Amino acid sequence: MTNKTPQPIYLQDYQVPDYLIDKVDLEFNLNEDFTIVKSVIEVRRNPASDSPNKNLVLLGDDLELQSIVLNGEPLSAVQFAVVDNTLTIFSVPAKCLLEIQTRIKPQ
Repeated sequence: MTNKTPQPIYLQDYQVPDYLIDKVDLEFNLNEDFTIVKSVIEVRRNPASDSPNKNLVLLGDDLELQSIVLNGEPLSAVQFAVVDNTLTIFSVPAKCLLEIQTRIKPQ
Protein backbone atom coordinates (compact mmCIF):
# COMPACT_ATOMS: atom_id res chain seq x y z
CA MET A 1 0.00 0.00 0.00
CA THR A 2 1.13 3.52 -0.68
CA ASN A 3 0.37 6.59 1.36
CA LYS A 4 -0.53 8.67 -1.68
CA THR A 5 -3.83 10.49 -1.61
CA PRO A 6 -6.02 9.24 -4.46
CA GLN A 7 -6.77 11.85 -7.08
CA PRO A 8 -10.38 12.19 -8.22
CA ILE A 9 -11.30 11.29 -11.78
CA TYR A 10 -14.19 13.34 -13.15
CA LEU A 11 -16.69 12.26 -15.79
CA GLN A 12 -16.09 15.56 -17.62
CA ASP A 13 -12.47 14.45 -18.17
CA TYR A 14 -13.45 11.13 -19.78
CA GLN A 15 -12.03 10.43 -23.21
CA VAL A 16 -12.70 7.43 -25.42
CA PRO A 17 -9.74 5.06 -24.96
CA ASP A 18 -7.46 4.59 -27.96
CA TYR A 19 -7.20 0.84 -27.33
CA LEU A 20 -9.47 -1.88 -25.94
CA ILE A 21 -8.34 -4.92 -23.99
CA ASP A 22 -10.28 -8.02 -25.03
CA LYS A 23 -8.61 -10.65 -22.87
CA VAL A 24 -6.17 -10.84 -19.97
CA ASP A 25 -4.40 -13.95 -18.71
CA LEU A 26 -2.43 -13.64 -15.48
CA GLU A 27 0.17 -15.98 -14.03
CA PHE A 28 1.53 -15.49 -10.50
CA ASN A 29 4.80 -16.97 -9.25
CA LEU A 30 4.66 -16.54 -5.47
CA ASN A 31 7.91 -16.23 -3.52
CA GLU A 32 8.45 -15.37 0.11
CA ASP A 33 9.69 -11.80 -0.52
CA PHE A 34 8.17 -10.96 -3.91
CA THR A 35 5.79 -12.13 -6.62
CA ILE A 36 6.44 -12.35 -10.36
CA VAL A 37 3.34 -11.47 -12.40
CA LYS A 38 3.15 -12.38 -16.07
CA SER A 39 0.26 -10.88 -18.00
CA VAL A 40 -0.74 -11.79 -21.53
CA ILE A 41 -3.11 -9.19 -22.96
CA GLU A 42 -5.03 -9.16 -26.24
CA VAL A 43 -5.23 -5.52 -27.36
CA ARG A 44 -6.99 -3.89 -30.30
CA ARG A 45 -7.47 -0.36 -31.55
CA ASN A 46 -10.79 1.14 -30.44
CA PRO A 47 -12.90 1.83 -33.54
CA ALA A 48 -14.69 4.60 -31.62
CA SER A 49 -11.43 6.51 -31.15
CA ASP A 50 -10.52 9.11 -33.75
CA SER A 51 -7.21 9.94 -32.08
CA PRO A 52 -4.08 9.60 -34.24
CA ASN A 53 -2.23 8.44 -31.08
CA LYS A 54 -0.80 4.93 -31.52
CA ASN A 55 0.69 4.73 -28.03
CA LEU A 56 -0.77 2.40 -25.41
CA VAL A 57 -0.73 3.81 -21.88
CA LEU A 58 -1.07 1.47 -18.89
CA LEU A 59 -1.16 2.42 -15.22
CA GLY A 60 0.30 0.53 -12.26
CA ASP A 61 1.68 1.24 -8.80
CA ASP A 62 4.73 -0.26 -7.12
CA LEU A 63 5.70 -2.50 -10.06
CA GLU A 64 9.20 -3.39 -11.21
CA LEU A 65 9.05 -3.95 -14.95
CA GLN A 66 11.08 -6.98 -16.05
CA SER A 67 10.12 -7.49 -19.68
CA ILE A 68 7.71 -6.53 -22.47
CA VAL A 69 7.04 -8.65 -25.54
CA LEU A 70 4.83 -7.37 -28.36
CA ASN A 71 3.61 -9.95 -30.91
CA GLY A 72 6.42 -12.31 -29.94
CA GLU A 73 9.20 -9.69 -30.16
CA PRO A 74 10.91 -8.32 -27.01
CA LEU A 75 10.79 -4.52 -26.88
CA SER A 76 13.94 -2.46 -26.53
CA ALA A 77 14.18 0.46 -24.11
CA VAL A 78 13.45 2.98 -26.91
CA GLN A 79 10.09 1.35 -27.70
CA PHE A 80 8.51 2.19 -24.35
CA ALA A 81 8.78 4.59 -21.41
CA VAL A 82 8.14 4.17 -17.68
CA VAL A 83 7.36 7.39 -15.84
CA ASP A 84 6.04 7.26 -12.27
CA ASN A 85 3.06 4.87 -12.37
CA THR A 86 2.66 4.94 -16.18
CA LEU A 87 3.95 2.55 -18.84
CA THR A 88 3.71 3.94 -22.38
CA ILE A 89 4.33 1.58 -25.28
CA PHE A 90 5.01 3.45 -28.51
CA SER A 91 3.56 2.66 -31.95
CA VAL A 92 1.28 -0.21 -30.99
CA PRO A 93 -0.33 -1.99 -33.97
CA ALA A 94 -4.11 -2.07 -34.48
CA LYS A 95 -4.25 -5.59 -32.99
CA CYS A 96 -1.59 -7.28 -30.90
CA LEU A 97 -0.66 -9.67 -28.15
CA LEU A 98 1.22 -8.00 -25.32
CA GLU A 99 3.17 -9.94 -22.68
CA ILE A 100 4.40 -8.03 -19.65
CA GLN A 101 6.33 -9.45 -16.73
CA THR A 102 6.63 -7.49 -13.49
CA ARG A 103 7.95 -8.06 -10.00
CA ILE A 104 5.84 -6.86 -7.09
CA LYS A 105 5.98 -6.97 -3.31
CA PRO A 106 2.32 -7.40 -2.37
CA GLN A 107 3.05 -7.66 1.34
